[in-house]
Amino acid sequence: MSVQQQKLEAQIKRMIGTVLARDVSDPRLGGLVSVTRVRLTPDAREARVFVSVLSPLPASTIRHGLKAAESLIQRRVAQGLNRRVAPRLHLQLDESLKRQGALLRLLENVAGTNRPPPGFTDD
Repeated sequence: MSVQQQKLEAQIKRMIGTVLARDVSDPRLGGLVSVTRVRLTPDAREARVFVSVLSPLPASTIRHGLKAAESLIQRRVAQGLNRRVAPRLHLQLDESLKRQGALLRLLENVAGTNRPPPGFTDD
């Protein structure tokens, strides 16, 4: 991956984060919303955008919210990029943070079962 492509990915990531924070008011995208990754194709015509949403709503509802906001985000990114052709954005829900949290909780529970009960002394 070239440095130019990495810079473009970072720029798109920042722009989408700003649009999500300022312009998207969809209640399905409530809570903590962040862009975790942007992956451009080698010709920079397509971009997969991974968005993490920490919300109590089901994943399917959040995916519908992302799909509904996709055209607005596409327009804003195309306007903000200084390029003749803007990449076509494909937003995807990134659930890796939720999986990491669940794994950490599981590890904490396992580690907690190996501890002696409070007040137990080994005499």
